[in-house]
Amino acid sequence: MAGRSRDTYKKRQKEVARAEKQREKAARRQERKANKGDTETGGAVDLTEESEDLDHLDRLDLKALDREIAGIAPLRGADQ
Repeated sequence: MAGRSRDTYKKRQKEVARAEKQREKAARRQERKANKGDTETGGAVDLTEESEDLDHLDRLDLKALDREIAGIAPLRGADQ
């Protein structure tokens, strides 16, 4: 089992890194779109699409992911 925990730890780190990279890319897209709207039209740009992209990442439940990787049953109640 000792080898198994190392693999799950690596998987968890990989998932956290992937989520962070997605957040950074979405923020860069949002910034580019805002700058593009300012230079071409001089007006504001609707950024709701990129904001929605970021919202699902903010709801990512890392504790539940840890429990899933470790093979622990999900908690019921408010502590999820």
